[in-house]
Amino acid sequence: MSSHRVRLALMLVILALVTAGFLYQEAMKRKPAPSPPSTASDKPLAAGNTNAPIKVSAFYPLNEGHKFIGDYLLAFAKAHPDQVYVTVTDMQTPSGRKAWEGSGLTCAGVLVNGTTKHEIKRNGKTESVDLIKRMGVNWQKEDFEALVKQLLADKNKKAG
Repeated sequence: MSSHRVRLALMLVILALVTAGFLYQEAMKRKPAPSPPSTASDKPLAAGNTNAPIKVSAFYPLNEGHKFIGDYLLAFAKAHPDQVYVTVTDMQTPSGRKAWEGSGLTCAGVLVNGTTKHEIKRNGKTESVDLIKRMGVNWQKEDFEALVKQLLADKNKKAG
């Protein structure tokens, strides 16, 4: 076999390998990636006593970036069941989206006794807090806890 034929055969083998690799990559692009297991619940998650004086309704996508907010609120209600009742609704489910649309919210947020906007008295000053959007950025755990404490104190004053 001449060197010319050897080179030609080698070039054909290389071309076949390159083509096969290209076709494999294109096929993999078309193959859908496996979906991660869904943690979405079509029913709101709830904690606390339904007769508690403070009702909290949270609406968030319960994805990796927001689930910690719902987890915090549910844990808070479990720690204070006679004071706070919490529901956390996943906005990414069909019924969750419908519930969110009916809540009056225009983005994710936390309604405490029906509203996201509250006045909190701290250190002799009145502060406005809006429990809208993301905890840790737009509002803090301390804001929520101060609000609950104040609402309970106001309820006790009225009862006393």
